[in-house]
Amino acid sequence: VMGLVADNQSWQFLTQQHFRDSRPKQGKNPVEFQQASGVNSKATTTLAAANAAAPQDILPNSAYDLPIANVRRPDWLLPGDILVVDAPEERRSGMLIVQAVLSDAQGLWGNKGSQLKARRPQWLRACLAANWQHASQHGHAMVLRHQPTRPMLTPWERDICVKDSGGKPLDENDCERRWERENFNWEKHLQLSEYLRNEKRKFSHVLMLDADATFSQVKRNTLKQMAQALQGVSRELFVASEDWLVSGERRINGGLIFAENSAFTQNLFQDTVEAHRIGPGQGDRGLERWRIGLRERRCGGNDQACLNSIFGLSEFADHTLLASGLRYNRGGCLLGSCGEQTNDPPQKAMGLADPDLD
Repeated sequence: VMGLVADNQSWQFLTQQHFRDSRPKQGKNPVEFQQASGVNSKATTTLAAANAAAPQDILPNSAYDLPIANVRRPDWLLPGDILVVDAPEERRSGMLIVQAVLSDAQGLWGNKGSQLKARRPQWLRACLAANWQHASQHGHAMVLRHQPTRPMLTPWERDICVKDSGGKPLDENDCERRWERENFNWEKHLQLSEYLRNEKRKFSHVLMLDADATFSQVKRNTLKQMAQALQGVSRELFVASEDWLVSGERRINGGLIFAENSAFTQNLFQDTVEAHRIGPGQGDRGLERWRIGLRERRCGGNDQACLNSIFGLSEFADHTLLASGLRYNRGGCLLGSCGEQTNDPPQKAMGLADPDLD
């Protein structure tokens, strides 16, 4: 898997193949479209393209230009999420890929403006197309979340906004923009928590990827490979380091989290989400009783800082495998310049075609 933050021509053919005719048009809500659309479980289109064939009233801006499976909406899919692909029952791996693709105030991930401007950037659509193809090849399900869970702001974030404004009434929009990046990142832990505890369909493993992360090996079953790695060391949580940087060999990167469905992983992501919402808590003690066994532990800041703050503690470390980011979550900066000393892979010149990159 490689994290990308800009266009890469290596994937543009996927964009052209899977995301044609995606200009927004009047039509169905994504939930309604999945309930009412056709029966070919292999078909994937974009919501905007599908509108011409099935016009209706409203299509939220946040769902334009995203791939959607042309099947009935399954009962296990959470409200507001869209299903990209799910294999026929006889081919299902039992594993799920989740990504949060949330339109931001800066417009990097998609424009929040009028319908005519509500487009997803080509580089993002290319990444999603590659991930769709990988999931389809290996029988994995894939789900996208296109809107953040409300309310976005925690009480302690609101308090800081009011304090920094000199006591003026809270400006909800300004405060949301201030904390947008952090809260969008926390949405990923919420996705993990919700789908690991999904009562209507039990997945054996759930992989969370950043929206700018893409598989480089279509034919290699990377999720199966990670599951086997966990089984080999009797661990339940697979994360990758930032070892493409000299300074990052023992640092978790939050852009890839692969969780076996277990009591530990279900508890962990309930804990981290709750710890974020509580913030400092009472007397700066944070979340006082974690389900995984920690006591009086804060988990403020972003999701990545949270995981790294508990990485050295046995309640977390004993269940967790830290793998090489050079293989499983390589920084996209290695395609150009990272701005600091790097550990370059032996076949760096091959870019996304590097066989040592998943």
